[in-house]
This record gives sequence, C-alpha cells and structure tokens, in this order.
Amino acid sequence: MLSAAESFADLEENLKEMGKDLKDVPIVVQYNKRDLPDAMAIEELQKEVNPWGFPHSEAIAPRGEGVFPTLKQLAGMGLDIAAVRKID
Repeated sequence: MLSAAESFADLEENLKEMGKDLKDVPIVVQYNKRDLPDAMAIEELQKEVNPWGFPHSEAIAPRGEGVFPTLKQLAGMGLDIAAVRKID
C-alpha cells in the first residue's frame, strides 16, 4: 500500500512539472491479489490508496481475472479524452 501511495505522489509531481494534474490523464486503479485470504476490503483500499475516487477494478492477475476489463476501461477513457480534445 505504501508503494502505491508513493507511486501516486511521484505521478502527481511529474504531472505538475508538465503543467498537468491527475485529472488530466486516464487512471484506473487495479486492486490485485484479491484471492488472498488476507486481502484488504475494497472500501479500505479505496480510502487509503484512491482518495481521488478514480475508477477501480479487482483482479487476480495470475489467473487473468480482471486484467482485460481494467485495460478495456482504461482504453475507453483514453478514447473519450481523445474525442473531446479532437472536438475542442
């Protein structure tokens, strides 16, 4: 969880250096290893890792569960942004 928070902080700082904000890029938070018995509740993860309320999904990557739906959601967000920018 600390790693995720650090990654978001780094991303936020890098975007600021480019004059951008987290809301300017498509982000989907994927919670992996959901099959483990000690996996944190999604509500707790959302509070700790995703206070911005980005869309999220659950995954069990070694089984391929949730991976492609996450990518599909992210790709759709990218296409939506591209369409809006094309109109502008």
